[in-house]
This record gives sequence, C-alpha cells and structure tokens, in this order.
Amino acid sequence: MFDFLPNDIKKIGTGISKGIVLIGVAIYVISPIDLMPFLPFDDIVVAVVGLSFVGIDISSLLGGARGARASYQKK
Repeated sequence: MFDFLPNDIKKIGTGISKGIVLIGVAIYVISPIDLMPFLPFDDIVVAVVGLSFVGIDISSLLGGARGARASYQKK
C-alpha cells in the first residue's frame, strides 16, 4: 500500500502505530468507562488483541505449554 515510502519511514510508521495501539489498550483497561463495567472480560479481550497486534507473544508471556516447549528446545 505504501510502497512508494522508504523503508526507514515505514519502520517509523509501524513503530508509532504500535505505540498508539499500546497506549490505547492501556487507557481502555485502566479507564472506568468501558463496554461492560465491573466485568473484566472485555478488558482481557482488548488487552490480548492489543498485545497480539503489537507483536507480544501471549503464550510465552503467560507461560503456556507452547512457550515453555519452545524455550526448552532453544536450550
């Protein structure tokens, strides 16, 4: 889509967009105004989707079986 831009500009743009998404997720999770007040389900879903978009591996972050197996195989 943005093939006319140099790679340095593309990297800056993706970094800024990931930062904006991460800040937006943090504001949504912390704010008292959300889709389902007093229920954490929507906050968890938004956090998981946001962290996945940013590029953080959720399974290794939570210590899932795949993350443990992958770290064991690296050794």
